[in-house]
Amino acid sequence: MDANDMLLVKQLKDRKEEAYVFLFKQYYNRLYRFAANYLCDPEVAHDIVQELFTDIFEKSAELNIVTSVKAYLFMATRNRCLSFLRSLKIRDSYNRNMLEAHLYSDTVDAIEDSSVLDELQAIVDKMPPKMREVFRLRVIEDYKFKEIATELKITENNAKVQMSSAIRMIREKLPDLKKRLFFLVIW
Repeated sequence: MDANDMLLVKQLKDRKEEAYVFLFKQYYNRLYRFAANYLCDPEVAHDIVQELFTDIFEKSAELNIVTSVKAYLFMATRNRCLSFLRSLKIRDSYNRNMLEAHLYSDTVDAIEDSSVLDELQAIVDKMPPKMREVFRLRVIEDYKFKEIATELKITENNAKVQMSSAIRMIREKLPDLKKRLFFLVIW
């Protein structure tokens, strides 16, 4: 975290109004677009970002930012979007798999090309059953690797290998997306 971020966090913790105004003006629109791309629902995206800023204001004394303020805000927005989407209990296989790919993407841009979505669906469908299940549990159910191992009666390391293989398979089959679609695995 740089000196400007440290000063901003200190001012937020001290409940300085100008710090909140700066934060809101600086990041609201970008966070809103980011959330709207995840959710495809402008009203929910607006609510999520508003709640984030409200929580920052109300819980400023508990604010624990160790990365940059920008990274913290985008990660917090992403996590809130994930929580919202999980609450929908998406059952449709096609939509779930597209969501899986999108949620593990580090780009803010939505995948709009339906042929790419069809290719991605085909890749997920062709994964070996165990790999597909590890991928589903990790991405949709947000299981930790230890929980996946327990659920599937495999080792934690095997779960990590399966997840890495699933991501590698998608990258290899969709090489033209490498710049747009970069999958993250949080170990």
